[in-house]
Parts: sequence; structure tokens; C-alpha cells
Amino acid sequence: MRRPGPRTIHSRVMVIFLFACAGPSADKRSVANEYSDTFPSTEACDGLTPLVVPDAEAAERGLARLQEGLGQALFPRVALDWLWLVWGEGVPTDEAQYQADFRERYGLAEAPFDNDGYPLGLHAVDSTWATVDCLLCHADTVAGVTVLGGANSRLDIEGLFTDFLALNEVAGGLGLPTVDLPYSLEGRTGAAGATDAFGLGMELSLFYAPDAEIQTSYGYQQSAPWGTMAYKDRVYADGAGDASGHRTMAAMMLGFGVPLSTIQSMDDDLADVRQAQLGMAPPAWPFDPPDVAEVAAGQTVYETACAACHGSVCQPGAPELVDAAGVGTDPTRAAAFGEREAAWVNRPSCLIRFVRA
Repeated sequence: MRRPGPRTIHSRVMVIFLFACAGPSADKRSVANEYSDTFPSTEACDGLTPLVVPDAEAAERGLARLQEGLGQALFPRVALDWLWLVWGEGVPTDEAQYQADFRERYGLAEAPFDNDGYPLGLHAVDSTWATVDCLLCHADTVAGVTVLGGANSRLDIEGLFTDFLALNEVAGGLGLPTVDLPYSLEGRTGAAGATDAFGLGMELSLFYAPDAEIQTSYGYQQSAPWGTMAYKDRVYADGAGDASGHRTMAAMMLGFGVPLSTIQSMDDDLADVRQAQLGMAPPAWPFDPPDVAEVAAGQTVYETACAACHGSVCQPGAPELVDAAGVGTDPTRAAAFGEREAAWVNRPSCLIRFVRA
């Protein structure tokens, strides 16, 4: 990210990559952390056993692919350099301040590797163009530490694109290039970190099948953390997708400016990214150990009020399914995602046929 002023200075940021080999054994990763002695009730659990053990070499390739970026040309890099023009806050004092303000405004994490000065989620394609990528939603900052695969709890993706559109309106008069974004993000952000990413993915899937009669609005949800994927056999908030595959990422790739003809050539890359996701783990508890008595009291409450739906501490799951009305959560997604949508997500659709060709 560049603007007139001092040269970008890349800071060193710690990043957490916890792969299966870093756990208690090659095929088991404990959910306990350095403060596990505070949780005596977990001793009988001996950690949770992942459903899938990632291929270490493929995971390493996938991690490298994530750092390289998966998107293609979406908007001019100069737009990122001058986006402050529509903020109404004056000229940034220097490059470092601009980068910090940029991350704060849109809820993005600082890159722990050389990313041309951009925060995670934005990536340079070449000297002229930039794009977005997976880490826009799936990277966060926890206690000052950048966590790849973390669920971004601060992202304002609609605000970012709204500012792009505002800059586009005045770009011509300033001698800056204009560009038509391929889609709209209106109504996709409800609050910081709460987006309708699933709906956006469904909308993007219509690029290659515009006549499909499916819902594209599902309400606001937080991004899924990748650090728990090895323990899941289903994906999405309602478990509608099979977690064993990697092609569920393909529709969102369209949002990164990647044409369908290119997605089929990236199938091996997406498979490697999937292995990298499986190799990630939640970050360790970064604060002081919680009080033992409070932990015990909390566990009593959990076992009494929560375990019926979420499972015990040692055996999490869903032993009892509860009607959405009984849970009291937003019913938008449950009402919108019907049999047609489930069939669309899980069938060998035209995209999958192209990818497999």
C-alpha cells in the first residue's frame, strides 16, 4: 500500500501456525493449552481426537499458496493507495499511520509476512492490480497476535466496497483510473465481523448458472474459524455441507476475480489449502489463567444448561436438535436454506463438472 510519503516499513508480527505435529501426538491435538491444569475436568478427556489428520506436505504447500494469494485482478492498486480521500479525515500523517488507520477502519489484520504493505485479505496481483483473498474473513488479531485461520470478528467488507465505489465516483476528476466492480455488497454486513458471506457465495455461484432458483440472502454470521475444521464432518452454520471436500471454496473464488476457466486449473491448489486449514488449531489462551473456582462453577452451569444441545465437555456434539424457534436465534438462514439450496450446494453442479473435467 503506497501513498506519497515515507517508504513502507514492514513490522514483524508474530503468527500462530499450530499443526497436528505440534500436539501431544501425530494423530491427536489437545484442546488444552498451557493453563490446562486450571481445568481439572478435562483430564479424563485427554484432548479431542480430530476426524482428519492433514497431509503435512500438502498443508505446507497450501499455506504457501494462501500467502501468495488466490485472487486475480479486481481493482487497481492505486485505489488502495488513495482510498483515504473518501474518509473525510484529511491527509494521513505518514505511511505507517495510513496502514494502521486502514486496518482499523475495515477490520483487517496486519500481515505477518511480506504482503507489499497490505493487510491480510488484500493482495497485489501485479504492479497494477490488487484483489481480495480468503484471509479477508479468515484471519484475525488475538491479544495483539495475528492468527491465520482465525474468524475475523472485526471485518467490514461492505464498508470497504462502499468506499471503493465512492472513490470511483471522483476518480476521473483526480486523474485516477476507474473500474466497475463485478458485484455489489449492499446488505452484506450487519455489524463488525457479521457478514452474509454464505449468501454472497450463493450469489457468486449464479455467475455460471444464472437461472438457478436459489436464495442468496441468509442473514449475518461470523466467519468460521479454520482451527476447528479437523474436528468437523459438516460445514456451514446449519451443517448443510459435507466437510470432507475442498470444492465448497470454489464459488467464493469467483468473488476474488478468478474466472471459471481458471478455477478448474486450481483444483490441486484448493485441495492443498484444505489441508492447510485442517492443520491449523485455535490459538492458546493468551491471558492470565482463569480462577479455578470460577471454572468449576462455569462447568456446572454448562452441564446443566448447555450440554443437552452442545454435548459434554469431553464429548461435544449435538445430542439433541432443537427447533429454531426454541433456540431463539435469527431464523433467516433456516427459513432461506431449503431443499433446493441444499441440493445446489451438495450436488455435482456445473461448476464441479467443469472443475473435474
